[in-house]
Amino acid sequence: MQAKSWSPIRSTLGVNKLVYFGAQPAKVDPQLIALLQGREQALPPETIFQPGDAVVITSGPFAGIEAVYQTSDPERRSMILLEILSKPVTMHVEAGQLRKVG
Repeated sequence: MQAKSWSPIRSTLGVNKLVYFGAQPAKVDPQLIALLQGREQALPPETIFQPGDAVVITSGPFAGIEAVYQTSDPERRSMILLEILSKPVTMHVEAGQLRKVG
């Protein structure tokens, strides 16, 4: 691949940077990719929370703050609604950072 064709990969949601060995990007064995994709597809969909559930953030800079669960996205992040400085704010967090209240 040409260097300029890496741009779409670098701008993909969740991609921080490419791993290089010298001047060449690292190659991943296609069998490993297939194995990982198979495991991901075998995972049951996360239905821990339902829209409207009261949740508390358990880790990170917002730990201890209560919020309302909204939905999840394909990246397995949860969208929550919380109040900051008396204003409603929507943000995404990892599902593992949430616990149901009650």
